[in-house]
Amino acid sequence: MLRRMDLITLRAITLLVLLLALTSCSNVSGPSVSPSATPTADVQSSAAPSTIHTSADNSEGKSLEQIIPKQWQVIPNGESFIAKGDLNGDGIEDIAVVLEASGSEPEQTPKRALLLALGAGAERYLNVVINEAIVYRADEGGVFGDPLASLRIEDAIVHLEHYGGSNWRWSNSYRIDWREDGWYAVGYTSTSEFLNSPYYEEIKYEIGSGEVVLYKIDEEGSEGERTRQVEPGQYVKVADLTPESFDFLNTDSLTYESASLGFAITFPESWAGYYRVGEDERLLNVYFVGESEISRSSLFDEEPGLYMFSIGSNEVMEEYGELIDNAEEVGQSNGTVYYYFTATDCSVCLLTFSEDLNADNEAERMFRDSDFRRYQLMNEDIRQILYSFKG
Repeated sequence: MLRRMDLITLRAITLLVLLLALTSCSNVSGPSVSPSATPTADVQSSAAPSTIHTSADNSEGKSLEQIIPKQWQVIPNGESFIAKGDLNGDGIEDIAVVLEASGSEPEQTPKRALLLALGAGAERYLNVVINEAIVYRADEGGVFGDPLASLRIEDAIVHLEHYGGSNWRWSNSYRIDWREDGWYAVGYTSTSEFLNSPYYEEIKYEIGSGEVVLYKIDEEGSEGERTRQVEPGQYVKVADLTPESFDFLNTDSLTYESASLGFAITFPESWAGYYRVGEDERLLNVYFVGESEISRSSLFDEEPGLYMFSIGSNEVMEEYGELIDNAEEVGQSNGTVYYYFTATDCSVCLLTFSEDLNADNEAERMFRDSDFRRYQLMNEDIRQILYSFKG
């Protein structure tokens, strides 16, 4: 655990390292959570992953026939796959349409695409985007048949739904809307079930809040639900949306629950085997444990690891005073406000100190290099871990 003497010792060691020209490393980083797309009146066609832009220079919009590229057509007799509704709150009907490739060979199942556009009035449209990646073809539903189940606009959200399979059934649903400057996926749901048993699993992701809810019925019929938190607001541009965009939802997370402190935090699966948590009644410390000898030594605690960060109360921070850095509130539990903070010195930077190694320690040098690269990747996940705090 992070004790005053440990921190003083750590500071002395690392200051010496820094005097030997080590560079310090940052403790928290993370991507911006705000969409950054630029408003456009272009027709944007996503073809997983290429994007094609066609000018739409009529400021009053174009008809539906004009905004559909020549290689596409509305699905014949597919009126149910044309949805209209007000998506941007201007009182004008906007449109979502499933398209099918035109001119396909008779033996080939045509590709499909999703077209979205804002209404300009008088059945004319602007701000068109076409995604060629996320709509399944008619022969991709298995024994069930055509998997395209529904396209609708509900509560100012476009819902695109698929359902297919045989005894094992699956479904997915994309939720898309217009967000000030472009089209974005704002939610996703997937399910799987076995028709010959009670087994059922559903994963629902709300991108705005970052909440992921897993509901499951096992083969014995027992129900369970758990929620985990990822960084909120990570909206995906429709032009970049693919069936793989939400694969990370299927990755099990590593949740650490502290009975003494009364909160839980969740680590990414990619951290498995490379971290350790230590705690007492006031403080939780997280350590990096890699493959190098120095990362598996006991420099700062009775257990191995290089100190990464802490979560503790304001009382703890006041006690450590100037020995801490990067403090920020992360949540409350049982009336206590908890804060994230780090030490003023970077213990993981010891991984970059190789001058003490001779020629016989080439393996350790290699392990230190790979450990430091891994730590840098893990460091980018800290913001997500803080968002997962639950009191």
